[in-house]
Amino acid sequence: MSYTFTTSGAILLKAGANVSTNFTGTNAQANLSGFSDNAEALINAVARIDLVASYSTLGTNTKAILGDVASDLAAMRAISYDSSGYTNSSEVQTMLNVLFNNSNRGLKLLENKNTTDFLE
Repeated sequence: MSYTFTTSGAILLKAGANVSTNFTGTNAQANLSGFSDNAEALINAVARIDLVASYSTLGTNTKAILGDVASDLAAMRAISYDSSGYTNSSEVQTMLNVLFNNSNRGLKLLENKNTTDFLE
């Protein structure tokens, strides 16, 4: 299931330049894969359909929504894992708020039955 909806690069871009070194370089792919898997599982649960299984049949716009939400959710986990590299707690909170608001908007869209009918 790892990285069906998003990539480690998209997650890191959203987590920002000060993300923990546990998620950069050669560690990035492996250490972020669990966060990606968790995001994909949550998205499937909210949508009440297995979008991972049907991913290859989905349209470009649908894939963009899934990628955006999955990378937001995974980036929040990466930031929360170790926020000591960020400038201050306000920077961390602002980043988490932006990611939360964006992912919440996408999740609300995906939980709407009309949307999931459209996605299938």
